[in-house]
Amino acid sequence: MRFRLLLAVVFAACCSSNNANVGGDTKDLAFEAGGEVPDAIVSEDSEDLPRLPPGKTFTTRYAASAVKKKITPDYPIYMGGFGFCGGVPEKCRMSEGVHDDLYANIALICDTEQQECIGFAGVDSIGLVHFDCDYIHLLAQKYVYEKLGIYFEGKRLFVSSSHSHGAPDTTGLWGPMFGAGRDEAYIAFLREQVAQGAVEAFEALEDAILTYGVGSSPNSTEGSEPVIKDEDIWVIKAERPQGGTIFTLTRWNSHPTAYGSKNNGITADYVGPFRKFMEEEYGGIAVFLNGNLGGTYPDRPTSCGLEEEAFPEGFKDPDLKPIDFMRTTCTGYQLFQNTKQALLATKPLEETGIEFWHAKFGFHPDNGTLLLAAKLAPVPFEWVDIDDPLSEMKTEFSAARIGNLFFISTPGESFPAFSKPVVDMLKEAGYEEVVVLGLTQDWLGYLLTEEQWKDPLLAYHQGLSPGAKIHQAYIDAVKRFILNQQ
Repeated sequence: MRFRLLLAVVFAACCSSNNANVGGDTKDLAFEAGGEVPDAIVSEDSEDLPRLPPGKTFTTRYAASAVKKKITPDYPIYMGGFGFCGGVPEKCRMSEGVHDDLYANIALICDTEQQECIGFAGVDSIGLVHFDCDYIHLLAQKYVYEKLGIYFEGKRLFVSSSHSHGAPDTTGLWGPMFGAGRDEAYIAFLREQVAQGAVEAFEALEDAILTYGVGSSPNSTEGSEPVIKDEDIWVIKAERPQGGTIFTLTRWNSHPTAYGSKNNGITADYVGPFRKFMEEEYGGIAVFLNGNLGGTYPDRPTSCGLEEEAFPEGFKDPDLKPIDFMRTTCTGYQLFQNTKQALLATKPLEETGIEFWHAKFGFHPDNGTLLLAAKLAPVPFEWVDIDDPLSEMKTEFSAARIGNLFFISTPGESFPAFSKPVVDMLKEAGYEEVVVLGLTQDWLGYLLTEEQWKDPLLAYHQGLSPGAKIHQAYIDAVKRFILNQQ
């Protein structure tokens, strides 16, 4: 079949192999090709391929599944977040043990009538740049086709980073830099796990009843006046018709930084306890997706009625105190309790099927310092000439309507103010229930409005932002690719 041949040739050109040793090849490709990865493979033969597992019969409008893939490194590794160590290795945070495991939890939802599928991968990561997200898309598409004979456009997998500061440095910015860069072997392992998880999710598809709830949980947001907050919890529950939970998919906004900068233990931060409590309460697999986490931090109670932290057997960094572990557990527990409250008043997800959009767009960055740091790290960003106004950095976003819920990604740590104009436009166009996902399909640092880019109180965030022009470029891209407006 021509599709098989085209898939093999194009993927071989961009990936070279399927195991953990591909890390070095990927790194070379990132710089030799300017950080670009070929688009997901499509051919005329793909129209004839099944979109759902052959031989399976579904009786409900939606089918669903969930998979949990462990992505914990089994060796010491540089950790992401909490400032830079400026090329001095002894000042960088190196992991000293594992407090709780890291996961890539994947939820798959399919419309059995239209044979449209959307996946959400909640990855315990400081952030994955769009080179890695594109790579995962290609790898997932390849594996699903080769192992199951199914055509799944890899872009339909929303790769969403939790931004845990207890996870490895997947960008290269927080390691020793100056040639050390990222741990490419770990990155390759992470990409492989997520792609394999996509295959397992298709294999596990089953009839599902989907309901959703909306609630809130307190957080605090730094930003220009007037401060725009987003405390919303959105949670989907997938259940079997005969009973039993397949997954819960929860989106909330907040930095997973409850442990603080002294922690050198690998951890999902408050996300780990939250998922544990959700799975104990409801069964199935708990998937967490972060939202508008730019400048947004959780309310962090130090007591919550629990007698011990969520992972008492995990590694205890000697620089931390018992209250630090309880604070993180209680942060996750508070989110769990508020999510539980949201699930007390669920509504059925409308059985109107699935729509999907994906677009790449460009903008001229303003932050030459960030690009220079990325080049020294090195990070697989494409190099952009700051002095050339026509030189653009590329990024991407995805959007999906599942019933009456509309999911849209932002390519970094978006402030609530950054996504608000887009949310307002989508609501005006008739998409009333809009769910914004942050750090999804790309990591470009903080995403600020033009007003925030000029705010002296946000100097730290500006230092880790590509600049002001991405905001209007993002708005224009949504108008063009989703709303069909010029």
